[in-house]
Amino acid sequence: MDKHKEVVYKSALLHDIGKFWQRTYNADTLKEFGPGMEKHPVLSKKFAEEWLGDDDIAYIVANHHEGDLKKSSGTSLQKALAALVCEGDNLASSEREDDDLPYRRFFQAILSKVMLKDRDEQPWKQALGRLTADGFEFPFENKNTGDSMTQQYRKQWDDLYEEAGRIKDIHPDSLLYLCKKYLWCIPAAFYKNVPDISLYEHSRLTAALALCLHDFIAEKNNGVYLETLDIDQIKKMRDEPAYLMVCGDITGIQKFIYNIAHAGAMKALKGRSFWLQQVVDSIAYTILERCNLYHANILFSTGGKFCLLLPNTKKVEIELGDLQPEMEKKLLAEYDGNLSLVIGKLAVSGEEILKVINERWAELFRITDEAKTKKYKDILTDPTFFGPGALHGELALCQATKRELTIKTNLPVSKPVRMDQFKPFHFKHEVNGELEVFEELDDDGNILNPNNRQYISSEQYRSRWVGSDLRKETKAIFTSDYSDFSIMGLEYIDFVNDRKNTNPAIKNRILYLNNDNHLHVSRGKEIIQGWRFYGGDWRFDGTFEELIKQAYNYPRLGVLRMDVDNLGHVFHKGLKKPAFSRIVQLSTMMDFFFSCYLNKLKSCWWCVNKGVVETEEETKNEKDVVCLEDALNIVYAGGDDLFIVGVWNVLPDVARWIHTKFTAFSCNNPDLTLSAGIALFENKFPLYKVAKYAQDALDQAKSWKTPGESKSYKNSICFLGVPMRWEDFEFVQAWARQWANWVDGKKVSKGFINVLNAMGADYDDHVQLVKRLQKEDGPNWYKKHIHIPADPLWGRWRWRGCYYLNRFADRIRNDKELEKEIREFSTNLFINKFERSHNDETIKIERNCIEILPVAVRWADYLTRTKSEE
Repeated sequence: MDKHKEVVYKSALLHDIGKFWQRTYNADTLKEFGPGMEKHPVLSKKFAEEWLGDDDIAYIVANHHEGDLKKSSGTSLQKALAALVCEGDNLASSEREDDDLPYRRFFQAILSKVMLKDRDEQPWKQALGRLTADGFEFPFENKNTGDSMTQQYRKQWDDLYEEAGRIKDIHPDSLLYLCKKYLWCIPAAFYKNVPDISLYEHSRLTAALALCLHDFIAEKNNGVYLETLDIDQIKKMRDEPAYLMVCGDITGIQKFIYNIAHAGAMKALKGRSFWLQQVVDSIAYTILERCNLYHANILFSTGGKFCLLLPNTKKVEIELGDLQPEMEKKLLAEYDGNLSLVIGKLAVSGEEILKVINERWAELFRITDEAKTKKYKDILTDPTFFGPGALHGELALCQATKRELTIKTNLPVSKPVRMDQFKPFHFKHEVNGELEVFEELDDDGNILNPNNRQYISSEQYRSRWVGSDLRKETKAIFTSDYSDFSIMGLEYIDFVNDRKNTNPAIKNRILYLNNDNHLHVSRGKEIIQGWRFYGGDWRFDGTFEELIKQAYNYPRLGVLRMDVDNLGHVFHKGLKKPAFSRIVQLSTMMDFFFSCYLNKLKSCWWCVNKGVVETEEETKNEKDVVCLEDALNIVYAGGDDLFIVGVWNVLPDVARWIHTKFTAFSCNNPDLTLSAGIALFENKFPLYKVAKYAQDALDQAKSWKTPGESKSYKNSICFLGVPMRWEDFEFVQAWARQWANWVDGKKVSKGFINVLNAMGADYDDHVQLVKRLQKEDGPNWYKKHIHIPADPLWGRWRWRGCYYLNRFADRIRNDKELEKEIREFSTNLFINKFERSHNDETIKIERNCIEILPVAVRWADYLTRTKSEE
């Protein structure tokens, strides 16, 4: 890497570090430290001198403001480098909003700033802490902080200063991850500015912009660096398209990832989802390496997609032009066209970054989506592509994916070789080049069924292998020259877990999973030491057969899918002043919630009476308690969505827990909502079908509307085929749990559930009858059938059901409270009115009760099932 670029990069990351230091003391105390020490550039310089001992970096951070730079007396090279950082700082500060409050304030949570409708802005505050599942504190609206803010700043600063003091020589990107650890919750500005952008996001964007500008100017001037370059010259270049926004998207992931056979699916699912995201990350890292850039140039990489900020140079254009067909050929060879890489590019100027970056961002995604219609265009135009295939005759198929592997007569008969004690056997053979085919054997290395040998593809084998490694308390992933895990030929990776690689031979990068203590081992300047979020970071050893044994009374598993509503609209229109830093900050926080915070589920518990609870103490005196770590598996969580497999009984409560946490995380923002879909399945049912059914349920939750409504609700959950608002779901949840307790406690017989079930069946029959009569007799059918209520809400279910409920109450002896509850339920059901109190607020059921009653009935039925009923 160019030495000048390294200086620019480190300087940009540290240019405002003095602001953090500044806020740990009052102005009078800072003045006692020396002349000008109350100013943040002077403090940044002092930090750089003490920690790095680099005169160039010290000069740049001290003179990153235009006024200071013009008055400074540095060398021409120092001034030129400082001018790059100064311009990067100016462009990255476009989010600044003037405010008349000069005093120190907490960081404002970016999610509280999202507004899709006109309303009063109520910014929430974010306490200082760590961006980890255990270290994160939810934003708060009103809180008497007193002196606690200064104390929190002091503690956070002391921790940073102590860690930095122990590490004098680290890779520049290791410094980036150190900044993320401590600066994610420090405002980039709050003196007469709205403090809603973190110092980390501001600094890394400053670094990315400065590097892009460096390369753009260098190429523009035939590779000769302009040491006489000054800030005025740079500002005149703001109309030039110096920057290139690049979006890469792996298409087909959702369809591909779940298309596997039942056997070995738990390992393969985990491995596949992780592997495909690693492919996305490795492509992004490869682009940066080939373009001589750093990790700050990755704006985000999650959910099968990445976005980079690159210099708009011919070198970058050539590298991108070479990489895409290279990746497409590899994806086609390995995944038979099920997956492909599309890349969208958009050149932007500094002026556009300052004024219309949200529009450019939306345009970039539109360009990327259009590119999806031209997948494999370079390969498909090759006339040899459509020639006859090499495979013919009796073929061996992958048992997991049904992919054609090779001709059966080509398969070897020699005994396979065991790789190591934790992995299945495998063998290789040649078919038009090297092709790997794998076969799992028994513990002695013998073929399980010689008359019907079964094989899996290299992709499926690797997915199971990776999934198995991820279950072994994986702590980190690293690049290595001694690994079998090739990422599309770009790089090789391996894992640090409880069984191997406790002292790995790292090639150039190690990233710890959900652990920001990334510098606990000093690995020198050549190794990138960082950390990243990973959803589902706990050990889960069970197969589907073992998992279903944890199910409560009803032997079923389930899939839960959730995602944020209207997220594209949120990024495009949801921010009052949608600057680059705000957009990236919003993306970071969304990904943190899904990829990291949800790992708290592994330490939660489930019990039939309370649902999900967060401490074991809350499970005392409860029956049938299960630790969620043993009852569900996060297959994927990141970006803005998730996919969880678990026993049926925990998933509805888990969905509500996640929704409750997301509501708090998003500051009770009505414009940031979450929807969910749940599908249940038997043990042997194909998982890819369940994944589709769960997606259908999620789509239903986002699109349902009541009669006469033109707009769908969203912010809903669809469970057991019925979509409803989260508020109504809480009524359903309470009913189901209460009725199940009555039945289990012998207060009522199962006949009570049957009465409720009959009411739902009567209503459904009436709905179907009306639909049939409308079809047969037209819109005025009710004139011909005056004895049939036109509105099913007034069908016989209402009268008969309430009659039988009250008859049921008549038979209750010695429990006046239960009798009263049943009669009240009957009355409320008849008048279609249920209410409950929550935080001094009365919440009413919005849906017609009879429409959601069947969900509670089936839920209670499943909770009280017996073997004879099954």
